Amino acid sequence: MFLKPIYFCFISCLLLSGSLLAQQNKAAADTVNMDRTPFIRIGVDPSRYLLSYLQPAERGGYEVQVDMEIYEKFYPVVEFGYMFARRTEEAYALSINGTYARLGFDYNLLALNDATDRDLFFVGWRMARSQFVQSADNVYYENAFGSVTTSVPQQALHAYWGEVTVGVKAEVFRNFFVGWTGRLKYKFRVKEAAITPYAIPGYGRPTTDSDVNADISLYLSYSFSLKKWQ
Repeated sequence: MFLKPIYFCFISCLLLSGSLLAQQNKAAADTVNMDRTPFIRIGVDPSRYLLSYLQPAERGGYEVQVDMEIYEKFYPVVEFGYMFARRTEEAYALSINGTYARLGFDYNLLALNDATDRDLFFVGWRMARSQFVQSADNVYYENAFGSVTTSVPQQALHAYWGEVTVGVKAEVFRNFFVGWTGRLKYKFRVKEAAITPYAIPGYGRPTTDSDVNADISLYLSYSFSLKKWQ
């Protein structure tokens, strides 16, 4: 249910960005190779703080992204974060918390206007891993002997997945960027758990009928020129 607006937003942003890409590439069709000052860009995802308003659970965390242009249009990316979630139902109260990291790259599809142009419309790829713990209290069920209320002790879990990404980073003020990253995720492996995880940090809610998930990250970023550090 929650994925429907995610998919709609993902496709809408992709179509809008594709239109902007065509206009920008037309304007910069004659761009030639140029010297570029190396830089590193650091961003945070403020939407992680809003998760509790978007899903029926107490949920939140943080996410940080770092990218750097090491070759024209080629950007290695590191992302890491923390997530917690707690969901209470009539039959159980489930708690999850843990960390995650993604490593990959983005490739800029935009033609550069000049040597200081750092705007991106990109496609990319990530490999990701999450390390988290899960426990459950007030687990209620009925059997042949009557009603039972028990708990499931904390269990250490991990998961691996891959992502195909598409997104935008636009410089709105000098060195300050806003952008988004759409993610199509494929789950490779999740350690067997006593109870199926309600959510995997960095991946989202797993389902039993599909290994595919989708998500969007929103970023506020700032870039630092590496030349100043030399």
